[in-house]
Amino acid sequence: MLVPKALGIGWTLNFGALAVRAHLVRPDDEDVPFAEVPLRIVAATMLVPLTLLTAFAVVAVATWAGLPPVVPSHWGFFGEPDGYSDRDANLFLLSGLAAVPVAAAGWVHLARRSRWNRVGASAVSLALATVALAILLQTVYSVHGGAGIWPTWVGIGCAVALPLTLLVGVSRSGRAAEQRRDFAAKSKKGTTK
Repeated sequence: MLVPKALGIGWTLNFGALAVRAHLVRPDDEDVPFAEVPLRIVAATMLVPLTLLTAFAVVAVATWAGLPPVVPSHWGFFGEPDGYSDRDANLFLLSGLAAVPVAAAGWVHLARRSRWNRVGASAVSLALATVALAILLQTVYSVHGGAGIWPTWVGIGCAVALPLTLLVGVSRSGRAAEQRRDFAAKSKKGTTK
């Protein structure tokens, strides 16, 4: 379930193993993962992180000017702020966390990388944009007197569930396309001339 990160230090979640353990897909459902997924579906996966990035921008524009110059930027286990930073620096870092991965995923799509790489880039950028939005919402919630860290926990849950849902949905689409291709090939072999 946890695998070493390709870049950086630590571990990351193996969404494929999680989907198999949750019985959402079977191992080896596809000959080559995402190879038969229609290109329009592969391209459409980019819409999901773009939607989250847009939501982040809307929340930032609607709330940030009304926040004090120093805002909470770290919280304890029970949601009490225990670290603070400059409002503009915090917005800059959160914007980077949301926008840079989405831009990188867009580049992967525009460079016409493999379907697997494009779908994976969409899923990773979706996870990071979700985390950035959750931290932004936690900041706004804390500044307005909210107690607890539930916006962050909901965000972390969504940062796992949304990419997993995206990957499983695309995988099932690829599996269905592969089955149609195989069925058509068998039908042609069975016909007589």
